[in-house]
Amino acid sequence: MNNRPYDNFYPVFLNLKDRKCVVIGGGKVAGRKVLGLLNAGADVTVVSPAITERLEKLVFSGKVRYRARKYRKSDLGGAFLVIAATSDENINRKIYNAAECLVNTVDMPQYCSFIVPSVVRKGPLKIAISSSGLSPAISRTLRKELEDFIPDDLSMYLSYLREVRQKTKELIPGNTKTAASKRSGLLKKLGGRDVLDLLKKGGFVDTKKHIDTILRKEFGKGYSV
Repeated sequence: MNNRPYDNFYPVFLNLKDRKCVVIGGGKVAGRKVLGLLNAGADVTVVSPAITERLEKLVFSGKVRYRARKYRKSDLGGAFLVIAATSDENINRKIYNAAECLVNTVDMPQYCSFIVPSVVRKGPLKIAISSSGLSPAISRTLRKELEDFIPDDLSMYLSYLREVRQKTKELIPGNTKTAASKRSGLLKKLGGRDVLDLLKKGGFVDTKKHIDTILRKEFGKGYSV
């Protein structure tokens, strides 16, 4: 039997829009976790006797709910996700054992039902990197390497591709294997390594010109997005 818990994590992206998420702890680490949850649209509650100035500003602005006291089991009620970010392992363990939802305990993978990866963000593109809790530093290093590799204009290109995909469905309609194969083949061309290289060298404008040329050959000179 596999007794290494870090081998069992299943990678997934969560939709936290308007979901109740509770962060136990009020330090700098808790603050970073709160910001990540807010960016995902979560309904965030912080529980801690004291919080950082950064968290205070979020509370005063109404973006975060705050319970200025020590953790109680009742704080977990109705939560979809909980992050234990205290410096007390005993409290973190109690939170993990009591929670009936997803739990992440900072720097303690043994008390986690999920772990938070290092994330590369380029507009709609998100790449999650995890060492399964063994070395967050390695994950951060790889994130920086990927950030340097990914073209700066990729976000604009992805937004453009969304329109191209819709147009392609209109110009190659139907659910037959032939139509699906033709759409798939064309879209693969638009997401190949040569396109990424062109984005890095010439940016979005030159890449769009190149792609527009390909699409006009496919659909005729009157094609436009």
